[in-house]
Amino acid sequence: MIRHLVAEGMGLLKERPLVSAGLTVALAVALTLGGLTLSAALWIRPILASGTGEVAVAVLLRPHLEGGVFDQWLATAEKAHPDWRFRRVPPDELAASLGERFPYLRKLLAEEGQALLPPLLEVTAPDPAAVRTLEASPAVLAVGPVATIHRTLASIARRIEAGLTAITVALVAIAFLLASIWVHLELYRHADEIAIMRLVGATEPAIRGPYLVSAAIPGLAAGLLAAAATRAGAGWLSRLTTTVGLPAIEAPGTLLAGLVAFGLLVPLGAAAFTLARHARLTDAASL
Repeated sequence: MIRHLVAEGMGLLKERPLVSAGLTVALAVALTLGGLTLSAALWIRPILASGTGEVAVAVLLRPHLEGGVFDQWLATAEKAHPDWRFRRVPPDELAASLGERFPYLRKLLAEEGQALLPPLLEVTAPDPAAVRTLEASPAVLAVGPVATIHRTLASIARRIEAGLTAITVALVAIAFLLASIWVHLELYRHADEIAIMRLVGATEPAIRGPYLVSAAIPGLAAGLLAAAATRAGAGWLSRLTTTVGLPAIEAPGTLLAGLVAFGLLVPLGAAAFTLARHARLTDAASL
């Protein structure tokens, strides 16, 4: 029985080789893109996690602010923004940081002392971008970056992942639709044969089986191609990431197995849906 179904299914595929190849390629491309997206998402997850933490925004005040004026301004800012945390950077800490980043300033700081340094605050807020509102104050000289490199990378990664996911879903939907149309056309092309088989008492599995097999074979081939392409693509991307000192991108075995299973299930589900719909229409027409 199984050998007969496989032989009949292969016969249907051979009758429409270009359509069968098109279905295989369309599904393989969609699954490969999805596999690479998931592999990249697993790889970049630590960056995404690091991009969700708090950011301390540097706020540079004007140098002429004396102790009393500074304390008054700080008290006003804390009252206006109770959910923010303000920390005044000690002059020695600021001098050490400047000396580390700009070695040519070490001599000047040593000779002139730390009196030249303007007051510097670190403001931690739930929304770092809101700290930019302090720029309107005449006491504020400048507001530093409101996003770290990790937040920037996390934002870009989320957008890329969302875009690739949308494209993958669209391609899988197209492959599902293509499989449904293919089975639908084959059912109408062999409508007379199906009617004769039912008249002679053939069972529904014997009638529908070849169409399920003819849809499952391209799906299985697409899943295997997608698994191989995802593994090769992850290896190629890994060579790029390791070159710049980043961890390698890996395609886990469970992901590759999932691509094969999903590749098999998409056209198989499309065929089962189309066959069930065709059976309902046939039964309604016979009444």
